[in-house]
Amino acid sequence: AYLRAREQQNKVYRETMRGAILLDAAQRRVSALCYVVDRRHPQYAGRLTLAEQLHLVRQGHGQSGPNRDYVLSTVAEIEEQGCRDPELHLLAERLRGVHEAHARVE
Repeated sequence: AYLRAREQQNKVYRETMRGAILLDAAQRRVSALCYVVDRRHPQYAGRLTLAEQLHLVRQGHGQSGPNRDYVLSTVAEIEEQGCRDPELHLLAERLRGVHEAHARVE
C-alpha cells in the first residue's frame, strides 16, 4: 500500500506484473509488481541529455526533499542490491562533483 501511494501520486506510472528471475541458488521465476512509466502522461519528460537532466535535478524539489538527494539515494540503493545503471550513475557522479566543488569554495 505504501509503495502504491508513493509511486502513484500523479499516475505517471502504470502498474504491471512482469516475470522475474531471482538470483538465488534456485534461480526461481516469479511474478513481480513493476511500475512502468506511461510515455503518454503529460509529466513524462522523454529522452533528455545529461545537461538537461542535471539542470532539472539541481533545481527540482519534491515532497521528499531535493531531487539531487533522491537521485543519490536511489543510486546508493541499487548499488546495495548489486545493480548498476550506467546513465543514472553518470548523473549521480556529476551531481556529487558539483556538490563537492561548492562545499570546498564556501
